[in-house]
Amino acid sequence: RRGAAAGDGLAMAALGFLYQNGKGAPVNYGKAMEWFRKGAAMGNGLAMAGVGVLYENGQGVPLNYAKSRKWLRKGAAAGDATAMDGLGFVYQNGRGVPVNNAKAMEWFRKGAMAGDGFAMRDIGFLYQNGLGVPVNYVKSMKWFRKGASTGNASAMDWIGYLYQHGQGAAVNYAKAMDWYRKAAAAGSGFAMENIGVLYQNGLGVPVNYKKSMKWFRKGASAGNASAMDWIGYLYQHGQGVAVNYAKAMDWYRKGVAVGSGAAMKFLATMYANGFGVAKNPQQAKKWRAAADKAPLP
Repeated sequence: RRGAAAGDGLAMAALGFLYQNGKGAPVNYGKAMEWFRKGAAMGNGLAMAGVGVLYENGQGVPLNYAKSRKWLRKGAAAGDATAMDGLGFVYQNGRGVPVNNAKAMEWFRKGAMAGDGFAMRDIGFLYQNGLGVPVNYVKSMKWFRKGASTGNASAMDWIGYLYQHGQGAAVNYAKAMDWYRKAAAAGSGFAMENIGVLYQNGLGVPVNYKKSMKWFRKGASAGNASAMDWIGYLYQHGQGVAVNYAKAMDWYRKGVAVGSGAAMKFLATMYANGFGVAKNPQQAKKWRAAADKAPLP
């Protein structure tokens, strides 16, 4: 706050992100926007990117992709790597523009050149999934490693994923676990979930449902929807705990609340079979339909 009060645009941007993400202060999108605009008025590119993100997500303002792009472009013009990565995301996901993976790659490369770990990760993702470029797991691993070298937890996750699934390298569960643990230490809920999956399925470690539950709970606490789903699954199937359909339903509903299509499918199964609830074909049909429309994780 001292820096912001002294007219430091970067400090103003930092305050905006604190209010946007609820870290150190309650979530308050109005205050986030206020501080981002103050920082932007001082010429800070990160603050401009922050304004763009609020418009992109409809946080405290009506969702407006055109305004989002305008502010992200302002931030990119000011040299901000986060804004460059944000523009790549806009083109990759068709946020108010046609999907254009070539433009996405162009912006991700600009962000990566400016040192942004997320942009490096995103280049890796394009190569991993053949989006605008041929699938190339070797290049994917290269870019995930670049991102990880900046401390980016999500890039660490994806290195673990490549080792777990043998993409561009031989399957190596020990290396997968190592990278997931690094990412989990950096706060990644996705990594916590995947550590749980390794223990649940005995991949490189003995099956251990208690450790699986422990890691799924850590992931759920970090907001990871799939981890919530898996806690429900353990209760439904009695893995490491007594079968408890009520707790399974509770966790599936938590997953649904954060948009998990898998949780919707699990709810459909519960209603279809009368697990912990009266059989209800209509509810089962409703949740199957909702799952079909849910975005992929």
